[in-house]
Amino acid sequence: MRKAAYMKRWFLVGLLAVVVLMSVQAQADTEWYIGKPIRNIRFEGLQVVTNSDLDAIIREYRDQAFSAELWMQLLTAVYQLDYFTEIAPEAVPGDSQSQSVVILFRVVERPALRAILFDGNRGIRTAELQEVLSIKLDSIFNQGDLRLDEIAIRRLYLEKGYAEVAISSRFEVEDNRVTVFFDIVEGTKVTLDSIIFEGASAISAQALKGEMVLKERGLFQSGAFNESLLLEDRKRIEFYYKTRGYLDITIVNIRRETVLDERAGAQRLTLYIELSEGQRYLYDGVSFAGNVIFDTPTLEAFFRFRSGSIFNYARFLEADGQLRDLYYQNGYIFNEISMEERRDAERGLIAYQYTIQERERAHIENITIRGNDRTMDEVILREIPLEAGDIFSNARIRDGMRNLYNLQYFSSIEPELLPGSQDLLMELVFNVVEQSTAEIQFGVSLSGVGSDSAFPISGLLKWNEKNFLGRGQSLDIDLNVASNSQNLSFGFTEPWLFNQRWSTRVELAFQHTSNLALQDSMGPVFSYTDPGRVPDPYSSWAEYQAAGNVVPSAYYMNYDTWSLSLGLSTGYIFKTLLGDLGLGGGYNIALNNKTYDDDLFRPYDAGLRTNLNTWLPSNRLFARAYLNQLDMWFDPTLGYYASQRFTLTGFFPGELERYTRSDTRLEGYLTLFNLPLSFIPILEDQSFKMVLGLHSSVAVLMPWFDGATTVSGGNRLGIDGTFIGRGWGTDTNIALRAGSETTGGTALWSNWLELRIPIIPGIISLDSFLDAAVLASSATQLYNIDGVQGSGATALSDGSLLLPALNNIAFSFGFGLRFTLQQLPLRLYLAKPFYYNSQSAQLQFVDPDNWEFVLSFSQPLN
Repeated sequence: MRKAAYMKRWFLVGLLAVVVLMSVQAQADTEWYIGKPIRNIRFEGLQVVTNSDLDAIIREYRDQAFSAELWMQLLTAVYQLDYFTEIAPEAVPGDSQSQSVVILFRVVERPALRAILFDGNRGIRTAELQEVLSIKLDSIFNQGDLRLDEIAIRRLYLEKGYAEVAISSRFEVEDNRVTVFFDIVEGTKVTLDSIIFEGASAISAQALKGEMVLKERGLFQSGAFNESLLLEDRKRIEFYYKTRGYLDITIVNIRRETVLDERAGAQRLTLYIELSEGQRYLYDGVSFAGNVIFDTPTLEAFFRFRSGSIFNYARFLEADGQLRDLYYQNGYIFNEISMEERRDAERGLIAYQYTIQERERAHIENITIRGNDRTMDEVILREIPLEAGDIFSNARIRDGMRNLYNLQYFSSIEPELLPGSQDLLMELVFNVVEQSTAEIQFGVSLSGVGSDSAFPISGLLKWNEKNFLGRGQSLDIDLNVASNSQNLSFGFTEPWLFNQRWSTRVELAFQHTSNLALQDSMGPVFSYTDPGRVPDPYSSWAEYQAAGNVVPSAYYMNYDTWSLSLGLSTGYIFKTLLGDLGLGGGYNIALNNKTYDDDLFRPYDAGLRTNLNTWLPSNRLFARAYLNQLDMWFDPTLGYYASQRFTLTGFFPGELERYTRSDTRLEGYLTLFNLPLSFIPILEDQSFKMVLGLHSSVAVLMPWFDGATTVSGGNRLGIDGTFIGRGWGTDTNIALRAGSETTGGTALWSNWLELRIPIIPGIISLDSFLDAAVLASSATQLYNIDGVQGSGATALSDGSLLLPALNNIAFSFGFGLRFTLQQLPLRLYLAKPFYYNSQSAQLQFVDPDNWEFVLSFSQPLN
């Protein structure tokens, strides 16, 4: 009945489209709108349906020239939505000169869904039933969806063990609103109490039960019986036997015995599975005929089985797949590979003979993209290392999928091979599902409440469109407003300049910060050229070092920094066997101005005094190289990454900062295990996976052309407690943080180890970590972490950055959540910093009673 109504509706739509098409063609010479661009498509009468629901359908028709063919396509697309009972289209002028057209649809919506009611569901909660429904409240009601939802509810009940469940549905319409009723007769629930194997002597019953999806009722198992899973378990048992050489295994019969448990209101089921194991076979080799392209030793290398060993059917299938993939990956997809099994039942031996009919390589006739409503075809095609006319390569298809997934434009990418117009030609189709490419980060926080000098509200607003106008370009705007800092930046990135893997980026930024600096205004006041000068309130280096190089907060001064900068960068990516090799560089020019009350303050830093009320330039030039072999750069599970970056700061007279900076980074990832969770009904498509990540990076500040290293406090290296040495960002560790002339250092070695467990793949992960960081105050001196913590040790000691003592290392461990969504690259961790106390010769927590909360964002590879 439903099929007949469906065909009738489409017959009417087709008839209407033909009539409209004939009408438009007949009036093509007189109607004003023919050939005019479609400025907009509007709908009047929308109540439940939103414009965003329609935009994905009508977007492609905007700005196109109106024609009879286009009109038929648009009308068909609107009817296919099945949202409306009446549709009255009209073409109206889009401007006063009638040089464009607006298509207006006056519509009457189908009834909307007001309520969904269930009757008879005692074994399954209403909320759980609602989760499997396709119909949703306040959406357009389609009667055809009810049958699909009945099937979905029945499937859920079968999974829970209700084999006799009966589902029916009905609906009532009142005031153009629909109420849907699902009537459920659950029947008696069946629980699996016991599984008994008969005829199983070679393999234990416990091992066979472990291979089954169905589980006996127990402490952590509901024992729900599902008939469809029993069919699957038959195959799993047979396959398990075949991996142990029993190729003739058959399940002769499955008997059932049920007992009614009146107290629980359930049927207790016992399964009796009768087996015929058959003979066990030993492997007797493999031979090949007809192979010319690849020699026999190459093919035999896939079958690494010792002659006379127990035949493992699973491993043999794996080797068979590798053999076929060898031809497939090299373009020989039309080869015919047949396999003949040869058994010697008397001796219990099995061998295989392969006969291969080799043909020419297949070629790609055409590459088609489907599903990209927003992203332009050329943006996708340029990431696929194949073109029309190329030899088919499965490896290149995988590389293309990796490239496309790393764009983060698509939630799903499915390649499809279709026959071409001639023999040995194939059409390659990529079916993609687009996802949001806009990143929006915003937040408001309260800080400094009760302070007379600080505005208590701070805000963050960041917008980044990774696929601007569907062209693959990136446009970002970043605004931060807080009591002590405000910055605004604009950036634009073109990743494919001149249709090559040549990226360019332009960034303009303005920043204002309120800072604290050390003073030298109390007696004695030192000359800026005095090598023995120290900040207030100290009078000598001995006194300053005895205090652990720490200055009380009362002796800091306030000043403001104003900065305007322009950055240009570029880079090129080479595809190699070892991974993506990237080479690039960039230039940044900034104007900086410092302001403070010079009647009240005299800064310890000579550069700060020189920069007072004066706009001074700062120039940076950098070069960068990296090698990237990660499977997914934003959430890797396998591969490595290595990079080296050199930055030169300060070229011209009048620049206050002159130094070079080297940044070296190594990173690697490995999936430790990936266990399927098919034995848990609601997680049958998921797996329990753990990924090991290792990271090590070294940053060093060095002299520039004048032989001196002049670095402002904010550009010195430090353990920030957020990205480096997580948890070490407290006020008690201020000496380790960059920010003033006497804190932070000139060299930093940062390391971490992470164990990552995806909770919801692609969305959120549970991470644990161990961090270790070493900071050098100068070329020859390292920070003693126990000295910084006031344990009695000195704050600095002689040493080498890469050969530190235990008390030179800032350790921390912790755990937390990491969001892997590109729209929310957030990390929420609890960290426990600790160090080695050289006085007591033991590890010691910074704060034994509390954990440090760490909030950070995932950082891009650089």
